[in-house]
Amino acid sequence: MVLIPLAVLDLSCIHPFADGNGRISLLATLHLLYLSGYDVGRLISLERLTENTKVGYYRALQRSSLGWHEDQHDPLPWLQYLWGILLAACREFEERVGEIAGGPGAKSRQVRAAARRRLAPFSISEL
Repeated sequence: MVLIPLAVLDLSCIHPFADGNGRISLLATLHLLYLSGYDVGRLISLERLTENTKVGYYRALQRSSLGWHEDQHDPLPWLQYLWGILLAACREFEERVGEIAGGPGAKSRQVRAAARRRLAPFSISEL
């Protein structure tokens, strides 16, 4: 959980493409997580979590990349940012599992709760 963010930081600092480096970094993050046995990115969108914290993403990347070419950078802001994203993904997954696990009648309760949250007309397939 230390090497993956550091590898992604290095990739981001190398900036190998004219466009799309952020998307490639996200794909590299997901791939390295999968290879290391961390599947939360398959279940929770890390892209969405990153998009929701875009300012923090760019701030951490900028702070950690200063001096990278001279080997004088501080990777801690990037490590903390990515760890925060992964922790948020794990927490979201736990919340979703908690909603699913509920014993007999849990599905019916979920459908009723979802129907109550809807403001506009809906179909059963939307639930």
